[in-house]
Amino acid sequence: VSRGEKERAFGVYRLLSHSIENHAFACQLQGDLYFSFDDIEGALAKYFDAAHLYEEEERYLEAAAVYENLLSLKPDAVRNREKIITLYQ
Repeated sequence: VSRGEKERAFGVYRLLSHSIENHAFACQLQGDLYFSFDDIEGALAKYFDAAHLYEEEERYLEAAAVYENLLSLKPDAVRNREKIITLYQ
């Protein structure tokens, strides 16, 4: 990532993702990679996937943390603020 080699970074991610049993975390990691390469739309999509999976697993603090990342990318998104409040309750 630090050298700007997007294809190589995603290749390593694909190899690593097979050993990660936590699918939500794998989505979050993929979102981080997209964000690192300034692909905001890709990051948003993967962060939404991760947050949804965390919610399904009833891991609300992790879901809230992902929504906080989403909020930093789209600060005007009221839905993300509402989700964070609901998850922390």
